[in-house]
Order: sequence, then structure tokens, then C-alpha cells
Amino acid sequence: MALHIAVSLFEIIWYHTSALSSVPVAHGIPTVVSIVTSVSGLILVRNLDGGRAQLTRPVYQVGGLGRLMTMPLAYVTGSSDIYRMSIVPAHAFIYARLLVPLVEPVLKSAADAYAFCMVVVAVLGLIDAGQGTFPAKAFVVVIVLVAYLNAWASRRIDSG
Repeated sequence: MALHIAVSLFEIIWYHTSALSSVPVAHGIPTVVSIVTSVSGLILVRNLDGGRAQLTRPVYQVGGLGRLMTMPLAYVTGSSDIYRMSIVPAHAFIYARLLVPLVEPVLKSAADAYAFCMVVVAVLGLIDAGQGTFPAKAFVVVIVLVAYLNAWASRRIDSG
């Protein structure tokens, strides 16, 4: 967990520090850091402690796998737009931590607040990435599909 948090913070600081002097473009260091962040997140989500696993786990899985595809693509193409879209999940991590304490009193459950916030910040982050609403809509559809696949796999494992 400590590695994941440290690498995520490094990634966000690197991106915004780069943005101060020019338009950030993915190159070797951000690409490697993004891959480490994504893989460590996917490893951590196996033993998810916070939220409702049926909803929260797919958000992490889709985000982590999506970043494993978009960041190398940003590196290969040199696209700052794809790089920005790839960094958004790291921002969502911070936004969720800020939003959970505000939502928890309303939902009366830390797990429900966490699950709700993860989906909301992921969708808002994708819209904020400046790619229009299509990626956010596609993300929600993929989350639903992954949640269904997780439930189906869990039933299969439990039954046999």
C-alpha cells in the first residue's frame, strides 16, 4: 500500500510540475511510474478493504487496466491529450479521499460512501480530461460489465 501511495503521489507531482513549464508529454519515467501505479493498484484491489467490493473493485480494475493501455499509447504517440486522460485516475484517487468524509454522513456508511465516491470521481475525472462525455459513458458501461463478470465469477467459485 505504501508503494502504491508513494508512486501515485510522485506521478501527480511529476505531471503538474511538468505542466508548469510546458504541455506534459509522456516519456520514460512517467510511463514506468504509471505502469507501477496501475499494477500495484490491481494487486491491492484483490484484497479490497474499503467500499462495497461488488462496485468498488470494478472501478479499480477498469481504471488500472485502462491506464495500462492509455499510458503506453500516450508514450508511443506523444499525445498530451492521451497522457492527460491517463493521469486522471490518479487525480480521482485524491478527489475520492476528499469527498468520502462529505458523503459518509448522508449515506450513513463508510463503505457505501467510498463505493459511491469512487464511481462519481472516476466519471467526473474522465469528463474533466477534456475528451467529451463519451469516455465517461463508456467507462460506466465497462464498470457495469466488469461488475457483472465479477459477480458471475464469484458465483461460479462459490458453487464449485
